Amino acid sequence: MDKLLTSKMKKQLSHWIGRDRQFKLLYKLTRDGGSAETYRLRCAYDWQTVIIFYNADGNVYGGYLSKNLGNTQNWRKDPLAFLFKLYTAGNWKPMKFPYIDGENNIVADSYGPWFYSLPSFQTSIRMDENNVYNLSTSNFFDGQRFDMKGETAQSVANGHNNVTDLEVYHATEFSPDEELQSPWRGSKGWNLQVLQELKEFIVEYKPLEEMKIPEVNILLIGQVGAGKSSFFNTINSIFKGEISSRACTGGAENSLTQKRIETETSGPVKEPTVKEKIHVVVFILDGSNLNFLSKDMIKKLKEIKSLAVDRGVPHLVFLTKIDEICELVSDDVSKVYKSKTIKNAVDKARDLFAIPTFHVFPIKNYEKESELQTSMNILALMALQKSLMVANEFLENHYELKQDKMEIE
Repeated sequence: MDKLLTSKMKKQLSHWIGRDRQFKLLYKLTRDGGSAETYRLRCAYDWQTVIIFYNADGNVYGGYLSKNLGNTQNWRKDPLAFLFKLYTAGNWKPMKFPYIDGENNIVADSYGPWFYSLPSFQTSIRMDENNVYNLSTSNFFDGQRFDMKGETAQSVANGHNNVTDLEVYHATEFSPDEELQSPWRGSKGWNLQVLQELKEFIVEYKPLEEMKIPEVNILLIGQVGAGKSSFFNTINSIFKGEISSRACTGGAENSLTQKRIETETSGPVKEPTVKEKIHVVVFILDGSNLNFLSKDMIKKLKEIKSLAVDRGVPHLVFLTKIDEICELVSDDVSKVYKSKTIKNAVDKARDLFAIPTFHVFPIKNYEKESELQTSMNILALMALQKSLMVANEFLENHYELKQDKMEIE
C-alpha cells in the first residue's frame, strides 16, 4: 500500500526537525489495522517519529516526537516535540505549533499515537461504512501544551478528527529518491533535436482538413493553483524563447475552473458547431496534492469527466509540480521516467480517472526558473502534442459520424 508522504511534505518536516531526513514508514492505519498493541510494537521504541493524520476533508496534520517513549503509561515530557499542519482543505498551508509547557505526550498498551492536544484512539478502532476512522477529539488542538498561533481545531481540521488514514514514520538520515534502472516510459531523448521536432509538429499542426476549422479547442480544468495558467505561460515561454508570464496565476481558494463543456444545453451555445465545441479536455492536477484531494473535489472532477465521456470528448491528465514530490526530478527533470515516485503518482492519477497510463503526462511548469531548460520544454511539448493528436481523433470520429448520417439520409 502506497505511502502518502510526498517529497514536498518531507522537505517541510525536515526543515522543522532541523536537518534533511528520509522517512521510514513504521505504521499505517489502513495497512496494519487500528490496534494500539500493533502500533506500540511497531513504533514505541523508535526515536524521532512523525505521526501524520489524513483528515477526510483534505486536511493533513500531525506531530513530531524526538524521544523513545517505550511502554510507559505516564505522560512524558519532550521539549523538542511539536504539532503541525501541512494541508488545509487540500491547500498547502504549512504551520508548526511548538511545545509550550507541561507533559505533552503519552504512549501505553491501550493507546494509539497520542499527544495531549492531538489524540487518536484507545485500544482499537475500525473503519466505518464511509471508509473513515472516527478518532478522538479530546483536547483537540486546544493550545494547552502547544502554541497554536491563533489556529483552532476548526481551522486546522474542520472541527473533527475523522481520518482516511494515519501514518507513523521514523525520521532517519536522508538518502535520495529511488532511481529505477529502466525507464517506466520511453522517450526519444532530451536533446535540442527532439525539442525542435516537437516545436515543428506544433507549429505546423492543422486540424482535420475536412472539418474546415482553423484551430482546435482545448479546455484546461482543475483546482486553482494546480498549474493551468502556468502551463499556458510555459508553452508561451518555449515559443517566445524566454520566460513569460502573460497569464495570471493563482486565485480564490477551493474553487475549480468553472467552465463546462460547451455542448451542454444550458451552455452559451445550445447547438454548437464543430468549430465551437471543446475538442479535448485536459485535467490539470497538482502532483504534490494528489493524495489530499477532498471527496467533494474528486466528485467534481469525475462529474466533469463523465460529461466529457457522454459527449465523446477525449480527456487527458497533466500532472504538475513533479519536482515537489521527487528530489531526483527536482535536480534533473530528464530523469522523470526513471523516478519510482513519479510513476506511482502517474498510476494514482490513472486510477482516479480510469484512463490509460499513456494519457497521464507529468510536467514541470516554469514558476521559479529564470532561464529555459530543454528537458522541461520537451515534457511540456509532449503533453501538448498528445492533446493535439487526440483532438484530431475527436474530429475524425465526428467526421465519420457525419458521413454515415449523410449516407443513411
